[in-house]
Amino acid sequence: MKEKIFITGASGFIGKAAVATLINKGYDIASWRHRPGANIPEHLRRTRMYTGDLSDLNQETTRQLREALSGARTVLHLAAKTPEAAHSRNEFQKHNVDMTQRLIAAAQEARVERFIFVSTQSVTARRLSDYAQSKKTAEEAVQQSGLDYVIVRPAIVYGPGDLGLFAKLVRLINAFPVIPFPDSPAEFQPVLLDDVARTLAGLVESNGLKLVDIAGPDAVTLKQWIGRIAQVMNKQRLFIPIPMPVAFAGARTLSLILKKPPITVDNLRGLAEASRVDIGSMRGLGIEPLPLAEGLRRTFAS
Repeated sequence: MKEKIFITGASGFIGKAAVATLINKGYDIASWRHRPGANIPEHLRRTRMYTGDLSDLNQETTRQLREALSGARTVLHLAAKTPEAAHSRNEFQKHNVDMTQRLIAAAQEARVERFIFVSTQSVTARRLSDYAQSKKTAEEAVQQSGLDYVIVRPAIVYGPGDLGLFAKLVRLINAFPVIPFPDSPAEFQPVLLDDVARTLAGLVESNGLKLVDIAGPDAVTLKQWIGRIAQVMNKQRLFIPIPMPVAFAGARTLSLILKKPPITVDNLRGLAEASRVDIGSMRGLGIEPLPLAEGLRRTFAS
C-alpha cells in the first residue's frame, strides 16, 4: 500500500470522487466527515474513518485529529461551507478560515509534508463575495504556513451526484418550460467531477506546483451552459434573460425567505466575475479534461 493521505470533506461531492480515485491507486486514506451517520458510503468503508467538527475542536475531536494525521504525508483539505445556501459571513469565517487555520496547526504538529488546499476560482474576482473572501483568507494562511503546499482553484464542477448549481439547473429545466436566467456575458469553464478527482490524485503524486486551476476546455456563458444541459436532456425550453441588478435583488430577497434558495448572491457574484483560466497545469499532470458535450453526456448516462 502507498503512503497515507488525510482527506477532509470526504463525504462531499468532490471528496467522494477523490477518495475513490486515490483508493484505486492504492493509497492509505484517513477520511474525515463533519457528521456521523448510520449510512456510511461504500467508498468510506475502505478508509480509516473519523468524525467531528474541525471548526470547533473539543478534546475528543482533537484526539481523533491527531490520530488521523499520525503518519500522514499529505493533507487534502476539501471541507468547506459553500455558497449553495444562504450562509452568513460569520459561518464562512468559522468553517473556511478558522477550520483551515486549525488544520494547518495540526498538520505542522504532525509533521505533515504536503498540504493541498481546495479553494475556488472566485478568489480572483474584482469584488469578492463573502465566500470568496473566506477562501482567499484561507489561501493566505496556507501560503504563510511554512508547509509544502498546493492551492487548487476549481471552476464550477458538475457530474453525477451534484447537489450544487448544476443540480439546481437540472431541476429547473425538468420542471419549467420557461427558464429565467441572470444575463451575464462572463464565461467560465465547467469541469467534470472525474477530471477534478484525477487532477487531485495527480497533485498527490507530483511536486513543484503551488497554484493549479482546474477547469474544462470549453468556455461558456450561463445561457450557453443551460442550453447545453437542456440539449443533452432533450428538453426544448424558452430562456428569458434577467438583468443582473434584478437578479441580485431577487437573490437577496430569496435568501431572506428560503434556507436553500435556488440561487444565492454569492452564486451570482461568482458568475458575474467569472473569467477564462489556463489549464496547462492539468495537462502537465497528464490530465486532458473532457469537452463539455462529452462530460454532460456521461453525466446523464450514469
